[in-house]
Amino acid sequence: SEADLPLWAERALAALDGDANAQIQDSLVAGVPVSGSLRLQRSPQGSTVDAQVDLAGNRLTAQGRRGALAAADQWRLQWQASDLATLAPLGRLAGESWPALAAYWPDAGALSGEISASGRWPAWRTQGDVQAQGMRAGTLGLQSAQLGWSTGENADAPLSMQLRASGLADGDRRLDALSAGITGSLRQHTLDLRLDSPAKPPAWTENLLGAAGTGTRLQVKGQGQWLASNPGSRTSGASARPPGSWRLQALQLQGGARDKQGGSRPWLAAEGLSA
Repeated sequence: SEADLPLWAERALAALDGDANAQIQDSLVAGVPVSGSLRLQRSPQGSTVDAQVDLAGNRLTAQGRRGALAAADQWRLQWQASDLATLAPLGRLAGESWPALAAYWPDAGALSGEISASGRWPAWRTQGDVQAQGMRAGTLGLQSAQLGWSTGENADAPLSMQLRASGLADGDRRLDALSAGITGSLRQHTLDLRLDSPAKPPAWTENLLGAAGTGTRLQVKGQGQWLASNPGSRTSGASARPPGSWRLQALQLQGGARDKQGGSRPWLAAEGLSA
């Protein structure tokens, strides 16, 4: 299962014995130039992995260290894909085995980012930053987006996430801007979501709602809470993040017309909701 994947990777690294090196030079896959290297090493202090892949100038690097102690584990993944159009042949190749993938494989734009993690699953501490520019995949489009986050090793550790995106499209449907944020901890956090759309209510509603302005804005705020199935279990290791359920409460919803100055005039408001 998906939850077992990190444990499988941990066991594989723990079982690694000896060193290994591999290189790919001046190769082609579906007409895309490919090169890369992989180095695995094992010592009394732990195991390390270092991998690099270059696909038509789009680079991916990964480094990891599994120490003798869980606190010494360090992982980092970086990528710089400045021309996703050059990878389109790989999307067509993958689509022969997984047809649904072809509709979402980007054929234009740029994508870069970095993800790092320390500690050992499930008590990981992670942080990441991802940027996208001018992406297109079939009828889907994205002008720009940035995602950043940091998580702690347990449900009470600091948690934050920020997403900013603009120019989202799915065929004729459009979103001018989207922003979302989470702050607090997994156990208790605040959520904030805002959507700006060029869509407007029908003209006949202006007598009820007022002028439609330049579009519609929807804002949502609320308090999220993670309820562990076994609240008394807060130890490290397998029980650091016990199974449970998520609850959204103190929900505030506001919708209204957006004006040229960037403000909004609400015509829908609700509060005290829960889910």
